[in-house]
Amino acid sequence: MSESTHDESSPDGEAREPSPAGGAGDETFGGGSLGGRLRLLLLGSVLLGALSLLALGVVAAQRLVSATMERAVPASLEGAMARVVPDLGAKASPALEPGPMFDAVEPLAEGPGTPGLYWLTRAGQPSPGWVDPEGGRVAWVSTAYREQLLAPSLLPADARIQWAPEPTVAGAPSPPAGGWPETPTIYRNPAGELVFGGSRGVPGMRTRLVLEVPFSSVFSPVLGLLTSALLLSLVLTGLMALVSRRVTNAVVGPIHALSDAARQVSEGQLDVEVSPVPAERELALLTRTFNAMIGDLRDQRGDLQRANERLVQQNEALQAANEVLGQLSITDGLTKLHNHRFFQDFLTREIKRVARTQEQLSILVIDIDDFKRLNDQLGHAAGDELLTGLAEILNDNSRDADLVARYGGEEFVVLASNTSLEGAVLLAEKIRSAVAEASFILDDTMRLVKMTVSIGVNRYQGSRKAFFLGADEALYRAKAAGKNCVRVHEPPGEDETGPR
Repeated sequence: MSESTHDESSPDGEAREPSPAGGAGDETFGGGSLGGRLRLLLLGSVLLGALSLLALGVVAAQRLVSATMERAVPASLEGAMARVVPDLGAKASPALEPGPMFDAVEPLAEGPGTPGLYWLTRAGQPSPGWVDPEGGRVAWVSTAYREQLLAPSLLPADARIQWAPEPTVAGAPSPPAGGWPETPTIYRNPAGELVFGGSRGVPGMRTRLVLEVPFSSVFSPVLGLLTSALLLSLVLTGLMALVSRRVTNAVVGPIHALSDAARQVSEGQLDVEVSPVPAERELALLTRTFNAMIGDLRDQRGDLQRANERLVQQNEALQAANEVLGQLSITDGLTKLHNHRFFQDFLTREIKRVARTQEQLSILVIDIDDFKRLNDQLGHAAGDELLTGLAEILNDNSRDADLVARYGGEEFVVLASNTSLEGAVLLAEKIRSAVAEASFILDDTMRLVKMTVSIGVNRYQGSRKAFFLGADEALYRAKAAGKNCVRVHEPPGEDETGPR
């Protein structure tokens, strides 16, 4: 008895089914089987959950970073204003005129007594500066106070603070779309860089202090968190794939075994049995029921085969009996010659045949002479032996193509196909002589008995009725002529021919 069971040693731990195209069955994560669909459902749920957590984490981190920057940027700007404005007021200097050192000089102060801050252009590069009152030298203020302002803050190390003159100042860089923002936000600066920043206007001057942090630096913790979350999701997905494989194998493996066994049963293989799963009561009940059903089918098939064998034997016996009955229906029970019924059917077929082929057909009607007297003297049993003996002589002296039949009582016929009238006469003489020369030993008395026959001959000339009646008329003339002779039918107006 073969078994169809769950195979733990297979590559994916499942019993496989042939695919419609004849290839391998259930793919590892394919949706074409119950196991594949369960695995996809479990993995999809885990992946969806991981992505949801990842999205929530990213959003939370982004909000946390944004909130931090929204506090740090204004605080740093306020600190810068608190330091820069008093220092610039203390460093007021005389007016600065364009000269060999500068291509353009644009004062940023809005009135007398304000700090001597200028927008200076040298070699095509503009930059803010002021004149040192003591030495008369120009001092650049592009990076003033950067270390002091940014070091104690929560800003990244690449944060930068710079001067941004108003657009009315000659040579001032163009502000971003919508102007320099007061509230910290994300924008692209004039250089096209995506930054997170804000600005403050300097009182009494046509300039602003702008604080910018590159976007990548602001959200680098978020990107790191995103990378870590993705790696964690991949690890969780891989672990869940292993777990889902074991879970689905435990659930689907027995179902696959049942489906494989059902497929074998549908193909006519009833020598199959599925091992129950002890840990699963429902599946164990299902497999036991399936095995019981298969057992019943095997028993029914055995009963059906045995019944079919008996039916075949009975059909063969019935066919043989029908053949015997068929033969008996056309055979004389005593002489074993064909009987009157078969003779009539055969004569019909022969007449149709000779009508097509134009062949000759002749008939001999034979009657035992004085058979009633012999039967009365010797007894009916002896009469039956004489009839049987005559049948043997007729068979021995006729051709295989000729039909020999017992017409009734002591009268016999021989239908000679493709035989002329002369040939039929010769055949009749041969039979008459054989009967006359034969001696018959009857019963246990060992008595020798002789007998003779009279024979009437005729040939077919287009009329079935005239064919037989003519031979019968010739037989009566043979009897009238003294018996033990052959006579040929004489049509009206013709002389009698043939032996007497």
